[in-house]
Amino acid sequence: MSVRMAIAKLSAAVAGGALIGGGAVHVAEPPAKNPQYVKHVKQAKARRVVKRPARRVVPRAARVIEPPARRVIEQPAPRPTFRPRRRRSS
Repeated sequence: MSVRMAIAKLSAAVAGGALIGGGAVHVAEPPAKNPQYVKHVKQAKARRVVKRPARRVVPRAARVIEPPARRVIEQPAPRPTFRPRRRRSS
């Protein structure tokens, strides 16, 4: 065992003994005559008031949408399609 480890163990033992011995001293003392128990009331945190600028009222303009102009596109009449006749089998 190293010297450092031995010192650590010794100090731990001494601290433990002091803790136990100190606790026994308080048990042996007589209690206080008039113990005063005081309950501390927490105060509510003050709320921060944030001032916001007033909302601007912008009058809305009415949009006029005109119907689209009608366009007439003329096309030539469709041509009849050519279909070859089927031959009849005799």
